Amino acid sequence: MLSTPAVVRRTSESVSVALLGASETSTPVAWLSCTTSAVPVSAAPRCATTPHPSRPVRLVGACAARVTLIGSPALFVDGVAGVEVEGFTVRDSLIAARVERAGVLTLRHAVLEANQRSAVQAVDPGTHVTLEDVVVRGTLPDPSTQTFGQGLAASFAARLTLTDVEVTGSRETGVFLD
Repeated sequence: MLSTPAVVRRTSESVSVALLGASETSTPVAWLSCTTSAVPVSAAPRCATTPHPSRPVRLVGACAARVTLIGSPALFVDGVAGVEVEGFTVRDSLIAARVERAGVLTLRHAVLEANQRSAVQAVDPGTHVTLEDVVVRGTLPDPSTQTFGQGLAASFAARLTLTDVEVTGSRETGVFLD
């Protein structure tokens, strides 16, 4: 069941999900694995379902001020190229977004705040994360070890492309490249 009306559009390249008319307060939104179609779900005040696409998909929130993606990681891309997410806030997650095994993620018009360990983790050769018009602020350490607190982290030959990105207030480092 949707708390916000949604429009799902198929194209030859991806599935688009556009959330319309979000309320004045944050609307938690999650979705199920996109094996045959995108399924937006929101039934509880806080959804813990992590988006984990199995094919290229585009997920569009009404606006970062109104739509909150919840989970830990809040977004996980494992070996899938062509995942686009925009118009969301992710907060209070152990990791806001993790991309690995040659996954390709584009994140636009988003706010990642008060996440722990890393706001964005990109690992493995062929992995590429593009951030456009994104604010990363206040990344905290891992609560169990009190280590990390990296705004953006790229390791093991992963690539980051940043355009109009602000990274502030990370406990350990704003951008970690290994």
